[in-house]
Amino acid sequence: ASEGSVTLTHFAIYTYTEKPTLHNLPQLLIDAAVQLDYSHEKTVKTALNLWAKKLISYPFTVQNTIPFGVWKLMLRNKKNLRYNSKWGKEAKRIRMPRRHNFRNGECIYNGFGIVTTGLHPTDLSRDEEKLYNLIVKSVIDAFA
Repeated sequence: ASEGSVTLTHFAIYTYTEKPTLHNLPQLLIDAAVQLDYSHEKTVKTALNLWAKKLISYPFTVQNTIPFGVWKLMLRNKKNLRYNSKWGKEAKRIRMPRRHNFRNGECIYNGFGIVTTGLHPTDLSRDEEKLYNLIVKSVIDAFA
């Protein structure tokens, strides 16, 4: 499919984009397996730990876009991302666009990609830190 093309199926409308998106669960499983050598089970357990610590949004999502409500929260959250030990310098280049990227039929009520919550991570295991940094990178890329 080409950039901006739309595919209609019986159940959903898909829009394809070359631009960076947030992680959804399938993308997180793949990226963690490829980049961190995590099994799917390890990724799910670690993501749930990060969610339980209120560091990321609910990880079991299939959407990967940024609804307006999340965009608004990220205005505050981007300041906290500058203190991330691995991606802090990259976070400084986040420029919050005035437009959000709703997809066809998506709104704030039916989900969005995995984002950080703005809380500063403390007491993370090494596995949690690695997965958190992977999520931070996708958030920075999506908003940069």
